Amino acid sequence: MQSCDDGIRAANNILIENGEITVKNSYESFEGANITVKGGKINTVSSDDGFNINSNAGVLNIKGGEINLNANGDGLDSNGSINMTGGTVYVDGPLANNNGALDYNGSFSISGGILVASGSSGMAETPSNNAQPSILMNYSSVQVAGSIITLKDQAGSTVITFTPSKQYSSVAISSPQLSVGSAYALYSGDSKIIDFTLADALTYLSESGITTKPQNAGGGGRGPNGGGPNSGGGPNGG
Repeated sequence: MQSCDDGIRAANNILIENGEITVKNSYESFEGANITVKGGKINTVSSDDGFNINSNAGVLNIKGGEINLNANGDGLDSNGSINMTGGTVYVDGPLANNNGALDYNGSFSISGGILVASGSSGMAETPSNNAQPSILMNYSSVQVAGSIITLKDQAGSTVITFTPSKQYSSVAISSPQLSVGSAYALYSGDSKIIDFTLADALTYLSESGITTKPQNAGGGGRGPNGGGPNSGGGPNGG
C-alpha cells in the first residue's frame, strides 16, 4: 500500500498476527494507542515514524514476526512504552539529529528477539530494561550508506549483520547471542571498529572502547510527543 498520510491507523489498538504487510510510502506507517505484533512480515517506508504509539499510556508490544522499517523520522516511536519479547526488528533510521531510530517516553524492556536500529546519534536510544543484553555504538564520524554493520563473537561467528541504505552515526543492537562477560568485535564494512567485552546488560561504546552513557542519549522523557516536532501523528494524526 501507499499513502500520503498514515499507512495503517487505528483509534485504539492494532494487532498483527500473520501475513505480509508492505507500506511503500507513508507519513507514519503504523499509528495507534497500542500496537501488538505477534507474527508476519512487515516492510515499511515512512517520511516520519515507522511505528507510532500516540498514547502516553500505550505500549508497543513486539512478540514475534519480522519488522523492517525505513524511517526518516523515528523508527519505533512510543509516547508510552515498548516491550519486546521476540521477533526481529531492523530499523534503517533517520539522518536528522532531532529524530532517533528508537524513541520512547516511558521504558523499553527487551527480553528476547533481535533488534538492530541504525540512524543519527543526536538522540540515539537503546532499550532501558535489558533482561537480554544490548549495546549502543556512537561513531565519531558518519558511516557511509551501504556500510555493512557486522557484530562477531570471539570465535569469529557472525552475531548480527545489517546493511543500512542511509548513512548512520549510531547503532543499537540486542540479540539472544549477546552474553555478559563475552568478547565481541564490531565492524563497519570490512573495517574493524572496536573489540570489546560486555561488562553489563547495557553497554555503551565508542571507537575508544566502553564508555558511559552519552549526554545526548535518550531513554524516555523527550517531550510530550516523545520525539521531534512532528512526532506523535501525521497531518491528521494524534
